[in-house]
Amino acid sequence: MITLLEPHPPTRPILDAFITRHQYLLQLERAAEEEQTRLLNSNCSPRLLEQRGLALGGLGVSNISIGLGGKSLIELCRPLAYHTSSTLPSHTFRNGDPVRIEAHIATAGINSKVKKKSTEDDDAEATEGLVYKVSGEKVVVAVDGAKEADLPERLRLLKLANSVTFDRMD
Repeated sequence: MITLLEPHPPTRPILDAFITRHQYLLQLERAAEEEQTRLLNSNCSPRLLEQRGLALGGLGVSNISIGLGGKSLIELCRPLAYHTSSTLPSHTFRNGDPVRIEAHIATAGINSKVKKKSTEDDDAEATEGLVYKVSGEKVVVAVDGAKEADLPERLRLLKLANSVTFDRMD
């Protein structure tokens, strides 16, 4: 005759040790993801980020409206003045992704010192928000009304690290 083994519930110290270790590993994973995104955004060229689907360049503002909670909804599209098609290239932007809207700057012929200085200026002038809606021809970004700044004619949309999953687990 075969006897079945019944599992015993873990003791309180074992359970506490597991939870503490799990929280520590989540913090490490979150820090690694944020560091990876920061390094990608600072070291990679805009063209490479666009090829990987982490950025959309050459965008323009087609509409700004007010959404729920007083958020500004900024509708970004590819203007036909700069592109032959208004369809967005392939990308990885989805609803709820944190993004940064910054000026689209051509980097040809700029030395590294000037480039570093302009990057620091762009960080101060950049607007951050969440992707509200994505379609084949436009991306709508929700931004706090107080954070809305004067947006330049040509923009670049940059994907940031998503910490929402980690916030839910904390």
